[in-house]
Amino acid sequence: YYRAATRPGDRYFADIDGDGVVNANDRTSLGSPQPKFFGGLNFDGTYRAWDFNIFFYGSYGNKILNYTESNLQSFQKRGSEGVQNVSLDYFNNRWTSSNASNTYSRALHNDDNTLNNVPSSHWVEDGSYLRLKNLTIGYTLPSSVSNRLMLSRARVYISSQNLFTITKYSGLDPEIGIQNGNPIFNGVDNGVYPLSRFFTFDLTVT
Repeated sequence: YYRAATRPGDRYFADIDGDGVVNANDRTSLGSPQPKFFGGLNFDGTYRAWDFNIFFYGSYGNKILNYTESNLQSFQKRGSEGVQNVSLDYFNNRWTSSNASNTYSRALHNDDNTLNNVPSSHWVEDGSYLRLKNLTIGYTLPSSVSNRLMLSRARVYISSQNLFTITKYSGLDPEIGIQNGNPIFNGVDNGVYPLSRFFTFDLTVT
């Protein structure tokens, strides 16, 4: 299964069954795209004239195939010219004769026929995360102040969505969902656009 063109700097694939040959029989499970558990925590509170809402959401135990990163580590060369974009980290730290990297394989040439870009454990990452989905802090003016302004009630608040995410996943966003509704691509990050961070300011008067 190793191709004849294999050379220094190519990826090493483990001989899982120990028969001395690396082939399809050495494929093994690297985890599940389904989290072991997921859920949220919602908390509402008040303190004098202040009120707030905090909502966390997260999942734990799922794996993600970072296929976007595999494309950014595919430096094809024709002669001395690269023909596609790669990540800066890969460009600077890929395997060369003077930099024996154990993380990134060598740059490929147009005549190469290797397994360097075959999906493998190199691109499978922990997809667990904890995200602050919503944070709202509000303040209601005391009645003594609002009455002087000829108001029965006045409240101001600021809210943020997707304020921060705690995760070890190196991609843009661990909350990738199922792309195009196709369950075959469950757990495959092929360039999912990350969730945006929103801020809202509101003034409500009665």
